[in-house]
Amino acid sequence: LEYRIKRGDGQIRWVEVNGRGVRDDDGVLQRIVGITRDVTEQKALQEELVNASDQERHSLGHDLHDDACQRLAAMKMKCEALAGRLDAAHSPQSSVAMELTKELSDTSALLRNVARGLAPVEVEGDGLVHALQKLIRMQEAIHEVPIFFEAKGSVVVDNEDVATHLYRIAQELITNAARHAKPTQIDVRLEELPGSIRLTVTNDGK
Repeated sequence: LEYRIKRGDGQIRWVEVNGRGVRDDDGVLQRIVGITRDVTEQKALQEELVNASDQERHSLGHDLHDDACQRLAAMKMKCEALAGRLDAAHSPQSSVAMELTKELSDTSALLRNVARGLAPVEVEGDGLVHALQKLIRMQEAIHEVPIFFEAKGSVVVDNEDVATHLYRIAQELITNAARHAKPTQIDVRLEELPGSIRLTVTNDGK
């Protein structure tokens, strides 16, 4: 078991507790032997690794959206213009140009979805709320289960890491419920409380 402990000087420490019972020959419990280990540094390293991974993913997502997707959009516009000129000239290659235009459009849409998956939440305004709304529409289409979302009050999360963690938690809970609980309905609720934010995912399945 792991416990979070606040010391008298205000420092937060994490301790890991392992214990086992010692019994006599008749199986009667005689005593409990336990070991407590300070794992604060280990927890800090784990958090640094998670944050580094999230930052790398966010950076990659923004690069894809701001650079690669824009390049594809420019290529698509040029290809559309070329297809128009070829069609006006009654060239048999106009159909090839139109096909390339469609493929560029499809590839651009796919890449935007990948970018949104890597960096799904924008921190401006109600970014988390909008991201959750998009997530729910996507999850409904994938799992074919009605999902209802309620954001109580104005929920603003101006920390991108926190917002992304909440998004990933909602994504995992919805996916687990849809796959394993066999529900007929999933409810997602986001609300801001004094000093905290509460995310609740419930379902009527098993």
